[in-house]
Amino acid sequence: MNLPSSTSGQTAAFTAVVLVLALLNSLLNPSALDLSTDYFPTIASENSEEGATGLPQHDFNVIDADSIMEFLPELKGSNFAVLIDARSTAHYTQGHIPGSYQIDRYHLDEFVPPVLDAMKEAGYVMVYCAGGECEDSIFLATDLVYQWGVDKDVLYIFEGGMNEWKDLGLPIATGVER
Repeated sequence: MNLPSSTSGQTAAFTAVVLVLALLNSLLNPSALDLSTDYFPTIASENSEEGATGLPQHDFNVIDADSIMEFLPELKGSNFAVLIDARSTAHYTQGHIPGSYQIDRYHLDEFVPPVLDAMKEAGYVMVYCAGGECEDSIFLATDLVYQWGVDKDVLYIFEGGMNEWKDLGLPIATGVER
């Protein structure tokens, strides 16, 4: 067998061989991935028509800024309602909703334990991130339910997030609050 002499030719030949072997493996190996299966289906949200809002889809309860404003007095010193900021420490210290805890969703072991008991006792656990296409609040809510045992029925996503909060001119706290 003559191999192509150029690097690009060798790369193309190697890629073709690997592709053929991978496809043969998928056909012959019963434990291989099923190529006809959609491993990442979209979850249809009960809260809005699929795709109608342009926001990431999820199956958590949704809360809006007006409702969060009603909870603000309850956030200080009470476990009735817990507000969670799913953004990084840098974003949190630059500005967050007053009374919110920070749980950087990429560092759960550091941030969840101090707040876990409060979340498990709360009637409302409201999670937000930047908003819009940011999915950190959805991923954090999922982790809180399936890894940390927080009741899904008390979890609410503020889809507008910090961007909407700022746009509405609502109060913003800076620094580390708790």
